[in-house]
This record gives sequence, C-alpha cells and structure tokens, in this order.
Amino acid sequence: MFFKSIIGGLGTLLHWQVWVALLIYVLASFGWLMLIGAIMGRSDSGVRQGAGCLTHMIGGTVFHGLLLGLFVLVLTPIMLGGNRFLPLSFFKSLALPILVACIYAIVAVLILSFVPIIGNLISDIPGVADFIKGVIIFRFFSESYIETELRRAGLPTEIYPGFWASIGYLLIAIVLIYGCWLGFSLLGVKISKSRFYEDESVNFLIGSIVLPLFGLLPLFMYAKHVYLAIERMI
Repeated sequence: MFFKSIIGGLGTLLHWQVWVALLIYVLASFGWLMLIGAIMGRSDSGVRQGAGCLTHMIGGTVFHGLLLGLFVLVLTPIMLGGNRFLPLSFFKSLALPILVACIYAIVAVLILSFVPIIGNLISDIPGVADFIKGVIIFRFFSESYIETELRRAGLPTEIYPGFWASIGYLLIAIVLIYGCWLGFSLLGVKISKSRFYEDESVNFLIGSIVLPLFGLLPLFMYAKHVYLAIERMI
C-alpha cells in the first residue's frame, strides 16, 4: 500500500484544482514575506530587525499553519479520490474542526522545534515543517468525519499510516527537498533562508516558498494511503 500511495499521491497533481491551490499558497506565502520585509525595512535598527525575525519565526508558524489548514480543507475531497474542491456549503460546518486541527499542528511544530534532531530538520530544511503540520491537520481534521462514518458502517478505523510508513513519507519529503536544492545549486543558485532583501532576495524567496512545496507532495501520498485503506475495506 505504501508504494501504491506514492504513485497515487503523484497522480493528485493531475487535478487542475491542486495547481490552483498551490498557486494561491505561493502567493499568500509571498505576501507574508513582503509583510516581514516591510517590518524589517532596510534599516540597521536592531529593534526592527528583531521584530521582523520574531514575527517570521513565530508568526510564520501560525500563519502557515492556518494557510495549510485552508489548503487541506479545500483539497481533502481530491486527496481522498474525488475530483473537485470541497463544496462551499460544507465550509461552515467544518470550520471548527479544521481550526482545532490547525492549533494542534502549530503547537506540535513549535514543541518539536526544541527537540534535538527533529528541531534541526524543521529549522534547516524548508518544507519539513509544512509536511508535519499538513499531516497533523489532515489527521485530526479527517478524523472528525471519516472515522465517524466508518463507525456508523461498522468498519475498522485503522486507516492511517503507521509509524514507519509516516517516517517513510517524511524521508520522501526530505529527499525531494534536497533534490530540488541540489538542482538549484547545479544552476548556480545559492538558496538562502536568512535574507529578505538586496542581492539574495530571489534566493531567499526560493528557499522560503518554492522548496516548502515539495514538503506538500508527500502529504498527498499520506492522504492517498488513507484512501486506499478505505477502498480496501469497502
């Protein structure tokens, strides 16, 4: 099932809705970085620089957690084998579950950031935090209605990837991100996560916006594992 989910996750990219959602995700991330850049400005003021960094680290985790929540919300039907966005009529009833899932994800990533090794992965590899938050959001959000329906049908609820499968998806995210990193390096582009302006601004945007997208692809694979598990039971 693990390898089938990889192929199925890649197949999710065949839906035009996914590319629209990814474009909106990129534009929102870009807008956030522009806000951080405006806070920091070109001044050498330690106060403004510190405020910008603090907003980027903490506020960025919260912002991207909520953004990922919206991303997962609208794409869950497609990630689970459908072919369209979540209907608008469902947004009101699912707003609370997705918000709770986002809070869980944000708190979890903030805590994991202080754990040795895992914290280094989150801080040093763009996209790892997005994958972890995406999985947590999808897990808690989907539980609110998928497992309920399975229980009503008298079916087992063990549909989510186990520990080792989850580690496998995480490793795929890391490999994809490093592969993209290597590709840009071969093109002579040095990716940076520490500059907001001047000569390295483009490199910073690549490191902060483009690479994290590769952390979302294994999220599709994780969701496809759930779909395959449900399909096998039915």
